[in-house]
Amino acid sequence: MSTQPAFAATEILVSPPALREADVATFIVVLRNTGQDDAGAVAVRVEWPLMGFLVDAGGFDAPNVDHAARRIETTVPLARGAERRFDVRVLAPRDSGGDTLTLAVRAAHYTSGTEHWDRKSLTVETRAASGGVDVGGYRVTTAGIAVLAWLAVTALLWLVVRARTPRARRSPEQDSSIGSAIASRIGPGAAVAAVMIAIGFWSIFGVMAWRDYQSLTRWPETTCTILGGRLSAQTTTRTGTRLGTDTTNYVPVLGLRYMVDGRETFSSGFDTGSRLGIGGQGGRTEELNAWTVGAGVPCWYDPADPLDIVVLRGFGGAYLFALLPLPVFLLGVAGLRHALAASH
Repeated sequence: MSTQPAFAATEILVSPPALREADVATFIVVLRNTGQDDAGAVAVRVEWPLMGFLVDAGGFDAPNVDHAARRIETTVPLARGAERRFDVRVLAPRDSGGDTLTLAVRAAHYTSGTEHWDRKSLTVETRAASGGVDVGGYRVTTAGIAVLAWLAVTALLWLVVRARTPRARRSPEQDSSIGSAIASRIGPGAAVAAVMIAIGFWSIFGVMAWRDYQSLTRWPETTCTILGGRLSAQTTTRTGTRLGTDTTNYVPVLGLRYMVDGRETFSSGFDTGSRLGIGGQGGRTEELNAWTVGAGVPCWYDPADPLDIVVLRGFGGAYLFALLPLPVFLLGVAGLRHALAASH
């Protein structure tokens, strides 16, 4: 007579109930057999979340861990009325705010044909950025302060230029060069916008360069254990065409375990952000595959934010793009010079 176990009473618990980026969630799988018969061999498969990195797992008998497939498989006996508990700890990456971590479990008893699927989901909350100031109960980040300062300087410069050129007259036919002719056709407002857009663009690279410099000179070194890796797809839409064009940039991300001041810390990272990927998705996949799960590698973290961790530091090739706004900047400067000269 075939056995008839039942696994419908299986449940998945999770702790903590609220999860932020770079936090570790503990999924507790309680596998129960509430059927009338014993199950001599239950095939258990646990699939950890696509966005997450496996920290560790407990309660499994000789588990087969497949990091590429993101699953743990084992076989356990489960008598009638008995239960087994499995603990799976998963790291939520730093870029997972708003995403959902879902752990799935499958229990199958092939002799009787009994099978049960269950899953548990948890939404990751965005971790508040460090730095900034509180204004009226709201926190303005450092980046927000920089944007506000840029807008204020832009408005002030525009007012100064408008005040200095109230009666400027443009006479393109009197200009003696092509450059002067072009500059004469740019109004004070457009010239200010051109200059400030270029400066804003360069400010981004300035912050990037400062971060790269800090990673080389100020960030402490430690040893990271690689928990896993994945490609983070970042899609941008260009609106230059009627339908728009989507461009996807793939960025490697590693889950990492390391020590900070004697405290075990978990986070995710890869480089400082100034490196250029070569070869598209295939090239970045090969780059990611060079990092072995479980290996210990040198890494560096920001002492002001120990969750900001990299395994590749220093300056990258992204600074070549800093040349792009140079013509816009020069055109804006020429326009401002012409407007101010024409006002005298």
